[in-house]
Amino acid sequence: MGTLLMSLLTLLCGASLTFLLFGMDSLLHNLPGLVKILRDLINSLNKLVYHLYRFVLNLAAYWLGFDFNQPIPRIIAAAILSGVFWSLALWAAGFDLEIWLVALSLLHGAFIGWVWDGFEFPEGLWMGKDR
Repeated sequence: MGTLLMSLLTLLCGASLTFLLFGMDSLLHNLPGLVKILRDLINSLNKLVYHLYRFVLNLAAYWLGFDFNQPIPRIIAAAILSGVFWSLALWAAGFDLEIWLVALSLLHGAFIGWVWDGFEFPEGLWMGKDR
């Protein structure tokens, strides 16, 4: 009985190791495709955020009389807007507001404000060399 259990355990460990190795091989083989999908997802998110921020900043420019066509005010406004949006989203989702998440959202907004002009081209802003 003990020999049977040891044989089954050995078989189970061997099968698990085989599945793990095949899974790692498959992941490494498909990594370029996964990276491209991730890059496209990030680009789509950045474009969506750009359109949302452009709408809100155009409203703010109309109501407050600011000129967000200059880079520095646009970067600052986009960073503040991002900090507010992401802080509200995290709060609504029930997450604790940690300083590194707020700092990350401010950096995200500053990035959107910095590359703002790149979104206006027909091909838009794309990361990577194959676009």
